[in-house]
Amino acid sequence: MSQFFFFDYVTVPFASATSSCANLSVSQTNTGGVIQSNNMSTTYINNMDCQWYISSNARVELVFSRFHTQSPADNVSVYDGGSLSSPLIGTFNGPSRPAPITSSSSKLYVRFTSDSSTTYGGFQAHYRGKMCVTATLTISIFHFVCFTYLY
Repeated sequence: MSQFFFFDYVTVPFASATSSCANLSVSQTNTGGVIQSNNMSTTYINNMDCQWYISSNARVELVFSRFHTQSPADNVSVYDGGSLSSPLIGTFNGPSRPAPITSSSSKLYVRFTSDSSTTYGGFQAHYRGKMCVTATLTISIFHFVCFTYLY
């Protein structure tokens, strides 16, 4: 026996971000945006300590499109919540892009720090809201589904 679920409406997830570094603009629309350590044509600067607070009406998805920092001195740390005291998801450095990250709540906190020596191309990451729903198929089986609004 097949069961189908229909939704009368779907709330479009929104997401926004603020940055602690005034010289690093945050590009955003209503549904998501971009955070970055520097412009693509330059390298990041020495002794950076920039933080981004990303919030949404859904979970937050963060996908790195560019990533190259000095390993192990220049780091991107991602926290599952709205501050540095939130649980740490991971600290990333080097030339490899981290896998996509999805928060467990409606907030992510990102911090980028660099030391006083070598600099590289830095990072760029796209963020957006990711809606998740729980649907009951039978009395004992639950399915948890996340979807991303494509803009």
